[in-house]
Amino acid sequence: MAKLRDQVSQYIGIKPSEICFPITEEGRQMFCEIIADQEKMTDIVMDQLS
Repeated sequence: MAKLRDQVSQYIGIKPSEICFPITEEGRQMFCEIIADQEKMTDIVMDQLS
């Protein structure tokens, strides 16, 4: 959970300690999907710059 909190804070620009996750598993899954999509986009951009 701490790793997910750190990743989310990186993308939204607030401290990890200020992030409160939703209680539901569905909400956690949604955050994981958003982060995965963001990382894919970063990889695409970095590949294009190389």
